[in-house]
Amino acid sequence: MVLFGKGCNMSDYIFGRNAVLEALESDRKVEKIYILKGDLKGSINKIIGKAKANGIIISEIDKNKLIVLLIEKYNIKGFVP
Repeated sequence: MVLFGKGCNMSDYIFGRNAVLEALESDRKVEKIYILKGDLKGSINKIIGKAKANGIIISEIDKNKLIVLLIEKYNIKGFVP
């Protein structure tokens, strides 16, 4: 799961359920949340609920698209494990 705020640079991305949940509970500006398709169990439902309540865009993406997003945004050379 990836979340980004205004500016879209490397420091604006947050990875992981706990980090995203903390960002949603803070006053940080959140523009969009990416969720892996099919990963809708556990704490993700709480994240989705908070995001919807705050009008944040939620986008379900597959693993390959997430990898491409990371490569493009972070200019990763090679591969992502």
